[in-house]
Amino acid sequence: MPLEHENGQTHGWYHAIRETLGDVAAMAVVLFIFFGNRQYQNSATWRICLVVLVGYYAPYWVGLPFNKELGAPNLGAEFSHVLQAVAAMTGLFLARREFLFTDS
Repeated sequence: MPLEHENGQTHGWYHAIRETLGDVAAMAVVLFIFFGNRQYQNSATWRICLVVLVGYYAPYWVGLPFNKELGAPNLGAEFSHVLQAVAAMTGLFLARREFLFTDS
């Protein structure tokens, strides 16, 4: 059952702005760690990237088992979500050895 809000349009803009800024911030953190100074590339920052990316991509699917309305609207959208998450996570795991795991 959809939730109604007395300021539905305003509330929608709130979500759009909040999620856009959150998306930009999450990707900025990952890109800063990946392409910033080498001193920031260590096992702790790799784990930070892992948490940020899991936190970013998990909502793509977390609602689906519990609420059908939170799933992708069609198979094409689902494929797009999978492709985006797989590409980002593959990049993170391919870069893993570059993050000085000797400091653990």
